[in-house]
Amino acid sequence: MATPPPQGLSPEAKLMQVATGYWASQCLAAVIRLDIQDCFKNGPRSIYDIAQEKNCNGDALYRSMRALSNMGIFMECEEDGYFDHSPTTKILENPNGYINALKFETHPSGYKCWSNYFETVKNGGPNAHENFNAKNMWDVIHQDKEFNALFSRAMGTFTKMTTFAILKEVGHEFAKYETVCDVGGSKGVLMNELLKINPNIQKGICFDLPSVVADTKSEDSRFSVVGGSFFDSVPEADCYTIKNVLHDWSDEKCIDILRTIGKSMKQGGKIYIFDSIIKTKNTPSLPSLLDVRK
Repeated sequence: MATPPPQGLSPEAKLMQVATGYWASQCLAAVIRLDIQDCFKNGPRSIYDIAQEKNCNGDALYRSMRALSNMGIFMECEEDGYFDHSPTTKILENPNGYINALKFETHPSGYKCWSNYFETVKNGGPNAHENFNAKNMWDVIHQDKEFNALFSRAMGTFTKMTTFAILKEVGHEFAKYETVCDVGGSKGVLMNELLKINPNIQKGICFDLPSVVADTKSEDSRFSVVGGSFFDSVPEADCYTIKNVLHDWSDEKCIDILRTIGKSMKQGGKIYIFDSIIKTKNTPSLPSLLDVRK
């Protein structure tokens, strides 16, 4: 028997919250695209003054900020028309932080990928195919320079968030390997950290698409960059890491990726997979949503 959903909102309110979820994300998308999050560094400000600075409509911006503040995103002050950061949004002031992930996830190209999802459910296949004449979302990312740049920055942010946990749990296990390759390694954050704590590693390879690793650098002489597709080939190594990659692909594509790695792996090698896992049923779960985005 299925577990009933947790108590709280009425069935009608819960269903409407999901149905109108894109209203909230569109409000957030507009606000962060204008970089409103950077306007409260010195405390509360009039949203109408900010609207003048940003050359946008004050009434529409006020309504968007009011809607977000009622969800705990920013805070409406007692003085009419004034807003400030809430505990949730203070982190968005860091230009190299979580703001990059939000800008990527709310980008117009991302919304367009989802607009044809009904056909995906009916016929299978990737979300983005019909609207972009693309095979999958990754083709869409590489067609749009702005979307591509946001993707790279967002992946860097996610990597920083997860690298600490990886190092804590298994970081020193890599000392027994001569060559370690991070597949889908983006800007090399994880690989650089692994090299720092494992002086026995002779070579650390950051492998990703050429456009992603084009400007990836390191002060460590053992660090190297290789561009390519993990569907074609990967560099030879005796250990591989693949982090937050497989959840973006179908089971068949995941098998293809792992087979590609297996062909290049030295005898006795090992793959470390770090990714989201759907553990429980009938509970809120971001991994279960990641699983439908292909």
